[in-house]
Amino acid sequence: MLQPECFREPVLAARIRERPEDFRVEEDLGFEPDGEGEHWLLRIEKRERDTLAVARELARFAGVAPLAVGFAGLKDRRAVAVQHFTVRAPHLAAGDWRRLERPGLRVLAAARHRRKLPRGAHRGNRFELGLRLLDGEPGAIAARIEAIARLGFPNHFGPQRFGRGGANLHEPAGIARVRGPERGMRLSAVRAALFNALLAARIEERKLGPAARGRPGDARRPRHPLPGRGSWGSGAGGAARGRRDPPERPALGPRRSGNRGRAAGARARGRGAPSRVGGGPASRAA
Repeated sequence: MLQPECFREPVLAARIRERPEDFRVEEDLGFEPDGEGEHWLLRIEKRERDTLAVARELARFAGVAPLAVGFAGLKDRRAVAVQHFTVRAPHLAAGDWRRLERPGLRVLAAARHRRKLPRGAHRGNRFELGLRLLDGEPGAIAARIEAIARLGFPNHFGPQRFGRGGANLHEPAGIARVRGPERGMRLSAVRAALFNALLAARIEERKLGPAARGRPGDARRPRHPLPGRGSWGSGAGGAARGRRDPPERPALGPRRSGNRGRAAGARARGRGAPSRVGGGPASRAA
């Protein structure tokens, strides 16, 4: 699922994500715990663990059903990620969560909350990407960074959204028969594929990027629902304080929701002296 490049010729090559610590994600809820209620709002750091596995671990620890655990969004497995979960476990005390120490799993904070955390309830995510063995001319790199800061860049969905070998897109007609978290992932993959196709077409038509003929800032004004129940791609609207999920609606139709955006920040940090990239995973800057 290769996407056309907006800036055509890359000016930087580097090795990325060689270690989990090279990709850090921190979730920003945008609100504070209620301080009371039957749910525990947990701030958790996970390393090389996927979100669903952590949710199951929390349910086992608390002795509750998996449905008693809520989270705002899925985070990468091969990363160090800080995200929030709610667990409906009124029988537990704050001190009990200190006993939840597992390899790659750490509870950073625990507070009472009134409601289950629904999908899309967070304000956004902050990312830190470590680059190793950078290769490129400093002047060209600085000019490209300035162009991206001024024009933006096409932020398409990567292959992990579609599963191994695109498995999440197989048999789209059968999505109606799937239930639970898998159904949400399959619907998200279909929406992401449609978004990528539209984005690729606009790049090829030169409506985005340095040679754009379209409206300035058009790339930063998506008008359709993006992955996550009730989430939208533009603006920085506030997150609902644990409000209930809206009723299911057709996957490709517009939804109305109080959570109309996620503001996400990203920082790239270069590591190591510049040198020629040879073998192994590498990334080319736009």
